[in-house]
Amino acid sequence: MRVLPAYTAFAPSVYAVYKSRKYMTTKGRTFIDFLPETLGEHAG
Repeated sequence: MRVLPAYTAFAPSVYAVYKSRKYMTTKGRTFIDFLPETLGEHAG
């Protein structure tokens, strides 16, 4: 049961910005892949 049906919680978008895929480390790529899996629809 929703208490405040007209209320929408603030959910900021998250963006990962990086210089180039060519020089990206495995850790960096893994983290970027992890973001949308963890944040779901809130990942920009």
